Amino acid sequence: MLCDWINAVIMASSKTGMRSSVQLDQTPRDAASSVSLPKRRSWEQAEGSPLPLGATWIEDEQAFNFAVYGEHAESVTLLLYSEADLISPLLAYRFDFLRNKSGRIWHCRIPLREMGDARYYAYSVSGETVPALHSFDPQKVLLDPYATCVFFPTGFDRTLAMREGSNAGKAPLGVLTAHRTMFDWAGAMSANHESDAIIYELHVRGFTKNPNSGVDPSIAGTYAGQFSRGAGFDEA
Repeated sequence: MLCDWINAVIMASSKTGMRSSVQLDQTPRDAASSVSLPKRRSWEQAEGSPLPLGATWIEDEQAFNFAVYGEHAESVTLLLYSEADLISPLLAYRFDFLRNKSGRIWHCRIPLREMGDARYYAYSVSGETVPALHSFDPQKVLLDPYATCVFFPTGFDRTLAMREGSNAGKAPLGVLTAHRTMFDWAGAMSANHESDAIIYELHVRGFTKNPNSGVDPSIAGTYAGQFSRGAGFDEA
């Protein structure tokens, strides 16, 4: 019976790719301790880290760490969207209150292989409403305040955030870009400014709000107004 047990251990080890040094003169306890077990994931690898806030790409793990502040939230759900569908999320990950919350911060870690074609992310948060202090609407798609890049959909409507009802498909979303090469910097050279360099600081609102700017009043005082100047900018 002992031989059968040892043979079973050896066969199991070979199937999982583990190396075994079981000897015939070993006891079952010695044989079991000599088998190399797969390394267990750390707590952060399994449940995420509360810091840093925002969406952080972990290259070694090929995963994203998500962390968002929510002191009074009772439930937080991470929403991942594809470019093709900005209304229905590819993945809705609901944070576990016991495993995915440290102090006032909710966090999780999602492997890239589980994210599919996700390019954008946001949150849905619910909790108790306290008049004059805080309120929650789980129907709202919320932008991560720590998002390093923000996407505004074509149908973006700021007013939807101010009234009851869903704003899905028309809310700004955080962009997941850290794991993608956005620009090939190979061969790029840093600018070498000489003594004749001129640094010009422009106040966009003041530059385009004045009637003499020639900017259409409907977009005066905005970046859109600045861009509308086009080539005329060098005549300022």
